[in-house]
Amino acid sequence: MHHWVFHKAFNADEWFGFCYLITSPCGRMYIGKKQFRHTTRKKVKGRKNRKHITKQSDWMTYTGSSKELCAAIASQGIENFRFDIISLHETKGSLTYAEVVWQLTFDVLRATLPDGRRAFYNKAITTNIRFIPPKPTDREREHRIS
Repeated sequence: MHHWVFHKAFNADEWFGFCYLITSPCGRMYIGKKQFRHTTRKKVKGRKNRKHITKQSDWMTYTGSSKELCAAIASQGIENFRFDIISLHETKGSLTYAEVVWQLTFDVLRATLPDGRRAFYNKAITTNIRFIPPKPTDREREHRIS
């Protein structure tokens, strides 16, 4: 059995991957994505093209890619964290796009807890945005479509 929770039963063989939300006991969170399977190409003697090999990923035991989050899980115990699957996806493109949408929707790089600490362990949006943007100014808020 695995630690992931989803609001209804599903067959992992019918999906490409999922977006998830991990919540710590102190309320900090992490949003990410995980594939159910990985495909590799293996060179076969006597063939021009490579053989495609599909294997199940480690999704059942996976606890996120954030080093800070994994350290917190190791020190506080996996049983104290909540692992929610927030969406299932049929393609790699859909999975990647959904992860970015979830991360932007929850403002993972700027959101803070009531005590002022960062609300999310995420340090990047997908793999390309690796900075914490400044909070919008009043002027920027005024010049936005409502």
